[in-house]
Amino acid sequence: MTTAHPVALPAPGPVPTATATSRYIGVAVAIMLLIGGIIAIREAGLVFGWFDGTSWIRAAVATADGLHRQWWMVPLGAVAVLLGGWLVFAALRPRRKTAVAVDATGSVWMRPRDIARLARHAAGSVPGVEVLSSEATRRKVTLYVGLRDVESPDGAKGAITAAVASATEILLPPPRVAVRIGTSESS
Repeated sequence: MTTAHPVALPAPGPVPTATATSRYIGVAVAIMLLIGGIIAIREAGLVFGWFDGTSWIRAAVATADGLHRQWWMVPLGAVAVLLGGWLVFAALRPRRKTAVAVDATGSVWMRPRDIARLARHAAGSVPGVEVLSSEATRRKVTLYVGLRDVESPDGAKGAITAAVASATEILLPPPRVAVRIGTSESS
C-alpha cells in the first residue's frame, strides 16, 4: 500500500482589475515633461549659439516678474488645490474588479460578457424559449427572451430563472437573475 503525497497547489492569482486612472495621468504628465524637455533643449541651443531666436523662458520670467496680486489668482489657486487632491485620490483609489471568481481550486475568473453567454446558453436550453439578448454585470444577469408555444409565461419565467441560476451557481457570489419576457409569434 502506497501513500499519496499531497501536491501543493500554486498560489492563487491576482484578481483581474481595470487599468488604474493613475496610468493615464502618468502618461499625460510624461508628455508634459517631454514637451518641457524639448523647450529646454531649444533654450540650450539658443545659449550655445546653435541657432538664433528669442528665449521663451526669459520672456515668461519677465512677464511673471511684474505680476501683482490679482482677483483671478485666488480661484486659480483653488482649482489647482482641487486638481492636486483629485490626482492624489486617483493615485490611491483601488482599481475596480473586472471579473467574477469561479468556485474552483485554482484562480478562475469570468468576465461579465462570458457570464452573459453562459446565461444565454442555459436559458436557451429551456423548451419554447428563444433568447433575444443577454446582459451581465458582476452582480446581475438580465435576459430578454421570447416564448413560443408556452402555456404559462410565469412558469417559463421560473424555469428560465432556475436554469440560469443553476448554471451560474459556480460564481462567487452568484449573480441575481432578471428575466424579461415578450411573446413571439410561432412560425
